[in-house]
Amino acid sequence: MKKQYESAVNTIRFSNINKGIAVLKQEINILDSIIGIQCEVRASINIREWEDFDRLMKNLEAYNSEFESIEQERAEIFSVILNRSDFHNAENEEVSLYAFAARLPDEQRHALTDLYRELKLRILRVRHENGNLLKHLNEARAFTENFLNDVIPGRRGKLYTAKGTIAASDMRSMILNQSL
Repeated sequence: MKKQYESAVNTIRFSNINKGIAVLKQEINILDSIIGIQCEVRASINIREWEDFDRLMKNLEAYNSEFESIEQERAEIFSVILNRSDFHNAENEEVSLYAFAARLPDEQRHALTDLYRELKLRILRVRHENGNLLKHLNEARAFTENFLNDVIPGRRGKLYTAKGTIAASDMRSMILNQSL
């Protein structure tokens, strides 16, 4: 009876591990797509292709939502795996993923740790691309603001509509009627 129970527990455990590996692969694929879109966003900003920019931002939001739901699924799967009583140390504290993976057969251990490491690296790359994109946008905004202050020195942060009313001073798109 005890062997049947242990066999059932191992089957459930390995099933969850395989689900976790599949979810990690999905997350990595989504992060690769996000990284690609981030590069396209930067390119669309550089060439001032605002329709592409809007489309890309919507795609980015969709991938972010998909990633969040898959991340929640991954967290639940690994929580179930790591919270099992046989995956705690002597002080009854939850072990880390790498400490847990050390107890797995070689094939699963390598698959799990390699994918987890890859996921963490992709997340760092997404953060880096986000930082670069924000820096790029801030520099473009500052350039535009300085340009407008040089061209229209008396503006003092105020823009006027064609009807003469004060327009919002945020840095939304502006169309000039002449080429510079």
